[in-house]
Amino acid sequence: MDDDEKLILMGEEDTSPFGLPKWCKEYNRALINPADIKDEIDNYMEEYDRKVEEEEKRLKELTTEPDEEGWVTITKKGRNPGFARKESVLKNIMKKNKLKQKKKQLINFYSFQIKESKMNQLIQLREKFEEDKKKIELMKQSRKFKPF
Repeated sequence: MDDDEKLILMGEEDTSPFGLPKWCKEYNRALINPADIKDEIDNYMEEYDRKVEEEEKRLKELTTEPDEEGWVTITKKGRNPGFARKESVLKNIMKKNKLKQKKKQLINFYSFQIKESKMNQLIQLREKFEEDKKKIELMKQSRKFKPF
């Protein structure tokens, strides 16, 4: 390229901002007006509420009026909907029933049974204590000097 040639980046007729004014303009354009957001959210919620209400009306009409064969559809909504017929719900109910049955059973009804059970528990505790003592002794014997 020759040194005589002049390069013009912007003509006099071009008035687009550059540098800091351009960045400020872009930043201000990127900001969202909170009032516009609020209006948009309100419109969306009104539309959603209207759809939900229409769906409830449609379901109510289906449940109250019999179909062409004379059957009335029954849903889980109503005065007494009951519980969901799911596997997890049924398992929880079965667990509660088992716990109730265990509480009803009298394992140690007589006083000699209570004494025997207490003695057995003491014997088990003593055995466990002796085993733990042996484990501690083994750990002490296996301990080695490790400076680092």
